[in-house]
Amino acid sequence: MASDEGAELVGQLEAQREVCVRLRQMAHAQRRLVTLEDPARLMALLADRQRLTDELRMVSDRVGNTTERLDAARERMTKEAVARAEELQSDVRLIVQEIMMADENDARLLTARKQQMKAAISNAANGQAALSAYRSGRSVETTMGSRAEG
Repeated sequence: MASDEGAELVGQLEAQREVCVRLRQMAHAQRRLVTLEDPARLMALLADRQRLTDELRMVSDRVGNTTERLDAARERMTKEAVARAEELQSDVRLIVQEIMMADENDARLLTARKQQMKAAISNAANGQAALSAYRSGRSVETTMGSRAEG
């Protein structure tokens, strides 16, 4: 029974780690797509990533609180199984932290890009207002003011 319990826990932790590794790979692919400014492929990847996140949630629900389970079963498990379970727990924590950092970096990059686009659109609108004012002989301030009022 003890080896079965340890093997089951280690197997569940390995499944959890495997899903985390796949999520990390997707996070790296996401970074490439964010950098390349490929929104269609990025959206497809995000949909796949959501499915994988759902899978991780199911696996994590099966694993439950591994620290408590490991503490409760430690005396009944082999030293090798305990060491492997602890290693897997550590790996999962590190991978999740890496994914979270990558996501935060991507969010910052996307926010900066959004602000740049907003500024570019504003500059284009201002340029258009100046061109219209020039053509009609009105001042730019008058044209800009009427835009702001409308």
